[in-house]
Amino acid sequence: MSDSPFQSPVPEPTLPETDLLTNVLRVAKFQRWINWACLSYIGLYLANISVINPILVPMTAAVREGRGNPAMLLVLSIGVMVVTVLLLVFGMASTFLLAKQLGGTTIAVILTLLQLVPCVSLIVLLLISRKATSYLKEHHVKVGFMGASEEMVRQQLRASTEQQP
Repeated sequence: MSDSPFQSPVPEPTLPETDLLTNVLRVAKFQRWINWACLSYIGLYLANISVINPILVPMTAAVREGRGNPAMLLVLSIGVMVVTVLLLVFGMASTFLLAKQLGGTTIAVILTLLQLVPCVSLIVLLLISRKATSYLKEHHVKVGFMGASEEMVRQQLRASTEQQP
């Protein structure tokens, strides 16, 4: 074949079975990570409303009045910030990996940057999880509440390829 610019494009060959299995396994793994990130974000929002604010706000007022322990306030504040940053990094990494697997690097970078916006990050996680669910269902993989396990993906892909003539 020549490298002529006037030659019509040749369609890309379909993925070999091992590449398809690898891609589906990656999507399933990253979707489980996304689902864990969703649950942790929701847990963090609920903890912030019901536990963190009711404890830290009065403690801050007590420290300002000279009645509280500033060291304890500092330790609690730093602990909350560390947990929040770790969950944010986990959500961003999960988003980037799954979005790159499903749509490419550009969309992965955009969705990862959207993780920095509060509440929008949860919506992004839910949307990308939905996209992964539809991808897995296209490949005949049953998806549960927290995604599909590796064993389930292997079994269902094996069963779907055996049914095809």
